Amino acid sequence: MKFRSPVLIIILLLFSFADSFSQIISIEKVNCRVSEGDLETIKKIAKFEKDLYNNLFNTHDNDSLLINVSILSTSDYKNMASKSRGLHKTWGFYSPSEDHSYVWKQPQYLGTVIHEMSHCLLRHNLNNPPRWLNEGIAEFCGSMVIDGDKVSYMPDAQSIRTVRNMVLEKPIDLNNFIELEQSNWSDREIRSNLYSISYAIVYFLIKKNPSLLKRTLLLMKDGNSATDAIDHSYGGFNKFENDFNAFYRSTLIKPI
Repeated sequence: MKFRSPVLIIILLLFSFADSFSQIISIEKVNCRVSEGDLETIKKIAKFEKDLYNNLFNTHDNDSLLINVSILSTSDYKNMASKSRGLHKTWGFYSPSEDHSYVWKQPQYLGTVIHEMSHCLLRHNLNNPPRWLNEGIAEFCGSMVIDGDKVSYMPDAQSIRTVRNMVLEKPIDLNNFIELEQSNWSDREIRSNLYSISYAIVYFLIKKNPSLLKRTLLLMKDGNSATDAIDHSYGGFNKFENDFNAFYRSTLIKPI
């Protein structure tokens, strides 16, 4: 495939019963300034994320979900992250025990806010989501942008390029990837690739047919494993894996 436009409007079918209610969100600013424009952007995309999750899980429960976000100065964030193992090199994190997101106020912080809000929403819709799904949807949401009153989506060219290069070297074993242990995500040498593959799976399913992701999530919510859910929703896991590899093998993107 070839990207014909750098910005793609999200397929409206995915959000067929989106409503007009804003998401309930609490934003705490800790020793930093957040512009009114940024606050408005966060609120608009939070509503879009809420509508997305409502549709994916056939619910309206997210309308009343309170999302808590703290945006911290550099010193405050580093001080907090230094006390938690594995967080000192992150730009933000979501704490399930506190049901609260913490974000470092750096130049690209808006994408991080959106990413962490997705973790909150997924946790409230699916018990113990696998890491690849948690990060894949969050990475997808983190690439959304505001275009007037519309929420648009900028494909993550870096992740797509990474996965394409991997597939050109050899097909990705998605069954093995989906079954990776949590400990694999702590390996800094491969973590970036794991995020890219996670994003690529979600992007592929939505690009192929938005209802594929929805059916997969609903099956998982009913207790099916991710592998079985994809097998049933896609018409065979092997077909899914083969189509995924073929899709990225033929994807054309402009060089940096």
